[in-house]
Amino acid sequence: MGGGFHSVKLKAENCVGCVHCLKSCPTKAIRIINNKASIIDERCIDCGECVRVCPYSAKLVDTDDINNIKDYKHTIALVSPAFLVQFPRHISPEKVLKSLLHFGFDSVFDLCLGGEIAAKEINTKF
Repeated sequence: MGGGFHSVKLKAENCVGCVHCLKSCPTKAIRIINNKASIIDERCIDCGECVRVCPYSAKLVDTDDINNIKDYKHTIALVSPAFLVQFPRHISPEKVLKSLLHFGFDSVFDLCLGGEIAAKEINTKF
């Protein structure tokens, strides 16, 4: 709806308005308008839950090329839940985070806790 940057994107042509994403969104950032999901930027915390539950692949995660980290002297990966939900359940978030160090990042931080705090704050204000 708005104009902020989010890693979670909607592929409208795949959306059938099934409400799976609406029901699973912890911040109530999704509305169904004209039988299509719509993401409210101000509420979205990029947790990726909608990506995980969408049976129609109507949500996707905007990514960047891993080789771009070579352009920086110090590299820190701030890992959003949207990134972690792309992996099968048998691959733990801890394993994913550790693997990022092997890709060349100097430090890795999990943003899940920050997302949980933000979700609680957003839900108490709306």
